[in-house]
Amino acid sequence: MTRLGPGRPRSARTPLDLPLNARLGASLDVQTLRMASKSRPGSEHVPDGEHVPDGDHVPGGHYVPGVCNIGPAEVARRRRGAVMATFAAVAVYVLLIVLGAPRPVRLVEAVPAAAAIVSWLQVGLRFCIGFAAAGVYNFGPLGRPEHVGDPQPHRADLRRARSMVLVAVIGGIAIGALAALIP
Repeated sequence: MTRLGPGRPRSARTPLDLPLNARLGASLDVQTLRMASKSRPGSEHVPDGEHVPDGDHVPGGHYVPGVCNIGPAEVARRRRGAVMATFAAVAVYVLLIVLGAPRPVRLVEAVPAAAAIVSWLQVGLRFCIGFAAAGVYNFGPLGRPEHVGDPQPHRADLRRARSMVLVAVIGGIAIGALAALIP
C-alpha cells in the first residue's frame, strides 16, 4: 500500500490529497490510462484491475497523453505568464473602476480573467493547450518540442485542452459578472 505522508495509507486520502487533475474532475478513457501506465515506471495497479498513473505526472517529467505534456522549463515559462496575466486582469478591473465604467462594460473583465485562469491551469496541470493543439510536448529545454506522432494520444491531448478552455471560459464569465455586479 502506498503511503501518503507520515503513516497515511492511500485509502486515507482527503480531497486535497488528490492530484489537481482529480480535483478538477478530469476524466480519461481507459485506453489512455493504459497507455499512460505502460509508458511510466512506477504506475500502480488499482483494485478495479486497471493500471493508472500515480498522480498527475512523474517529477522530472514524462509525456502522458491527456495528462501531462510540459516539463519544468515550460511550466516555469507558463508560471511567469500566469503571474503577468493575473496582474493584467487586476489592472483592467482597477482601471474600469477608476474610469467609472458602466457595469455592463465591466463585463470585459471576463477576457483577462479567463486568460489568467487558463494560464494557472496550465501551470497546475503541467499541460499546455497550445502544445496540445500543435500535437507536441516538451520536457527538455525551451523551444525544443517533440511531436506526439500518434493520433490517439493527440486526441487525448485535444480533449484535455478543450476541457481546460471550458473551465477558463466559465471562470472568466463568472469573474466578469462579479466585476459588473460589484459597485
